[in-house]
Amino acid sequence: NQFTFETPKVEEVECTFDIVLGDNLTSTSFSITILPSDENVGYFYDIMPTFMYEEYCQSNPENIPAFIETYIPALAAEYGYSVPEVVGMISAFGPLTDDFDAEDGIEPSTSYFVFAIGIGADGSATTQAEVLEVVTANPPTNTFDVVAGAKCLIPACPRLNLPEPVTWIRFFVEL
Repeated sequence: NQFTFETPKVEEVECTFDIVLGDNLTSTSFSITILPSDENVGYFYDIMPTFMYEEYCQSNPENIPAFIETYIPALAAEYGYSVPEVVGMISAFGPLTDDFDAEDGIEPSTSYFVFAIGIGADGSATTQAEVLEVVTANPPTNTFDVVAGAKCLIPACPRLNLPEPVTWIRFFVEL
């Protein structure tokens, strides 16, 4: 005996997303908080640099559903999982805060598009996408003025991880 079972198409649900940029924006890191209007709706979120958002979504939030409906099955095929298994692994519920940094490929002076969209067990979109553009800061620049005969205190670089702060005194000579 063989039985065929087909799950019904997932329908659109009423849920919107607020994506809030954290106060910790730097040249290579930022955090976001996603606040869904319905905490029971599963959603998928991610970030894309500008070139990917242009290529896969034509810089239009209305194209994100088509993107995820091809991206999720591609992930499933690549890693040998079913689409519902992948959806279960990547779905989020309720408010969420996430940090992105250099280890995630975040670079200075670059635009990223953070999106959130409701997702059904079949990998289809169940809500409209919400998108937030985040532009990382310029890298810090340090400039120095040399003043003849001046004395200054130079603190040790914090990257040395010394147990106590160290200060060197430098004297500049007449040039």
